[in-house]
Amino acid sequence: MTASIVSWLSLFPVTPLAIRPTSRDHLASFHHPSTPYGLGLALTTLYTNAALSFPTLVSPAEPTSVSAWLFGLPVPARPTFLFAPTAQLQGAVYKALLKQMLDVGGFSLTKARDGKIALLRDGILSKTTFWDTIMFKHVRADANLDELRAIVFEGPAPAGQLETIRTILGVPVVTTLGHPFLLAPVSGQGMYDLQRLPPPGVKQADHTGRDNASVGPPLPGVEIKLVGAENDMASGRVKGEASCGATAT
Repeated sequence: MTASIVSWLSLFPVTPLAIRPTSRDHLASFHHPSTPYGLGLALTTLYTNAALSFPTLVSPAEPTSVSAWLFGLPVPARPTFLFAPTAQLQGAVYKALLKQMLDVGGFSLTKARDGKIALLRDGILSKTTFWDTIMFKHVRADANLDELRAIVFEGPAPAGQLETIRTILGVPVVTTLGHPFLLAPVSGQGMYDLQRLPPPGVKQADHTGRDNASVGPPLPGVEIKLVGAENDMASGRVKGEASCGATAT
């Protein structure tokens, strides 16, 4: 349990911006505490003295149900951190925010989107850019998400959709890799890791939105063995083995 808390907290850097949850935060988790992943997150929430809630949505989640939940929350119930399985919530959040942006946007929509994505690809993640002033702060306010500090998804997600979510919200959106036997993620993307890496075996990053973002390096407290030939590693055909003895790819 102690190792799981250490692993979870390693996702939250001290710099460049202190983002670790505190007693002033509210974590909304779509990982039930009856699962190892959800239990480890709940223990970490208790350790940080943050508030924790377990929202429920119609499964599979649709953009309309996500919008109704996000946009209908009163101020005290609005989350500052959101944790959810990629397969359950990431696509619905992306579509809900995209629709909200299109509803708010005007003639400057394309320029604002392109300008913010250009900043992301230069490693700049912010909620106070010029493009936020003219558009994205209004989208966040209408979506009741202006207090959100980070989103953590479990499982790979399309890099292009993650860029759009980061563009609109201006906060870290992290992808992690869980394991059925572990109370913490096996690996996790850095909060401020915004690079667009090419898929294995490809020399150039794909900006069309078809590639998945990295799920990051192993976290503290987790051992991963890579087995196979070096040529297989270079081409992406690698099988990883967690220290608990189960396998994960």
